[in-house]
Amino acid sequence: MDTIFKKYGWTLDEWIFENQDFHEGPGVNNKLVCEQEFYQYFLEQTDYVCAKIIETQILNIDCDDYTEVLKARDFARKRINDIKEECKANSQRLKSVE
Repeated sequence: MDTIFKKYGWTLDEWIFENQDFHEGPGVNNKLVCEQEFYQYFLEQTDYVCAKIIETQILNIDCDDYTEVLKARDFARKRINDIKEECKANSQRLKSVE
């Protein structure tokens, strides 16, 4: 899936390398925060795909194959949800230690 992400600007490793220092602080998992931002950025960059598919259907014209982009968008949404759950669990663990 890295190929499809790279097409829209970055690989996950590149994004983390460039952005992880911006999220320092107690209880902050820099890599998780960066990963979530990476997938959110990808979703924003590919929002046009769904509209493009609908437009081609309405106009009854050929549509590019966006299957890989749609699969990557699905993966990104699922990964964002997983990260949110993981951050929530980490936050609860930190509160219970205090």
